[in-house]
Amino acid sequence: MIEKLLVIAAHPDDEVLGCGGLISRTVRNGGDVVVLILTEGSSTQYPDRPDLITKKEEEARAALAALGGGSLEFGGLPDMALSTLAPAEVSGPVEKAVARHRPDWVAVHHHGDLNRDHQVAHEATRVACRPGSGSPRRLISYETLSSTEWGPGPWRPDLYVSLEAGDVARKVEAMECYETEVRSWPHPRSGPAIRHLAATRGAQAGFNAAEAFSTVWEWVP
Repeated sequence: MIEKLLVIAAHPDDEVLGCGGLISRTVRNGGDVVVLILTEGSSTQYPDRPDLITKKEEEARAALAALGGGSLEFGGLPDMALSTLAPAEVSGPVEKAVARHRPDWVAVHHHGDLNRDHQVAHEATRVACRPGSGSPRRLISYETLSSTEWGPGPWRPDLYVSLEAGDVARKVEAMECYETEVRSWPHPRSGPAIRHLAATRGAQAGFNAAEAFSTVWEWVP
């Protein structure tokens, strides 16, 4: 059982696409969830729409509530520009979250994603979770459809987490909270795409539905 899960996401909606099912399952089983979204998710793409920063924060809160609840934090870093910052500027918010919440599981983007912000978030999280006092016992990376499969990779999942039908439904509902991001099928950020991927990952592991992860490291006391 996961007692406390910390999810690191570069942008609003990554946390839902990557591990919305895991979040739902953790809350359903009595665990605590903390989501840290590193960037504000819109300043680079929409520099003339500062109102979108507030809107995406509101959408993120609604999405987490749809998954069952938890704590939500924002790093406030510039969108699509993490690679321009000093490494300590990115790892700092993650280190503080790890020290404050002391999670036993941490989930972050895969290091081989196509999106550079995802890569930097992964690197920063590895630094923040390095061996030492308070290190999480398991660090895993999640897939973000359309970024993980087409990045330099390689994506080799070795952990499949079984999901109930309700977990998948809550994941779809959470994604629909992101009015600024959700798209129509066959776009990867659509309800059918989420359901299809859950069924595919489940079939690979003998479950009705699942999310797949790649283990970065695990400490066994």
